[in-house]
Amino acid sequence: MFGDVANGVMQLNDAGRIAYDHLNVLSEKYPGRVVVHEFVVMPNHLHVILEIIDTASSLKISDPVLVGAIHESPLHESPLHESPSRESPLSDGLLSIPNRRDQRRKMLLSKIIGRYKMNTAKQINLQQGTSGQAVWQRDYFEHIIRNEKSFRAITEYIRKNPTQWSGDRFYQKH
Repeated sequence: MFGDVANGVMQLNDAGRIAYDHLNVLSEKYPGRVVVHEFVVMPNHLHVILEIIDTASSLKISDPVLVGAIHESPLHESPLHESPSRESPLSDGLLSIPNRRDQRRKMLLSKIIGRYKMNTAKQINLQQGTSGQAVWQRDYFEHIIRNEKSFRAITEYIRKNPTQWSGDRFYQKH
């Protein structure tokens, strides 16, 4: 989808350059709120370290700072279109589905990822003449980096990811 790895170096195609360029300017799109530390666009996925700062300014002081996916997979939670009074199977019993939906709309990470996927998919489809074609999977994986040691290890993993491509479970030799 986004190019290929040759001799341990990612070679971006046109779609890969779109994905790369949009990641490269995320900090500018969310000034003072998001810092992009490290990223790599791979042939069929990407890795990025985003630092979200000043999230409390966009929420009421009493609101918790939330992260997570807005549109969970049905394997994780009941779909939002089900009965509004029904609790999620994974619910803590405190919030109904409509309240969870309202809280998810406040999640900056989900908004960033959603807008990134939407904007890159639109531009890729426009460039390739494939209007409405799916570019991204429905969900994404997230991990909160809690200390400097973890940050360094994940940064190194991202930097080395192209050199490890042939061992990826989705690797296909062309």
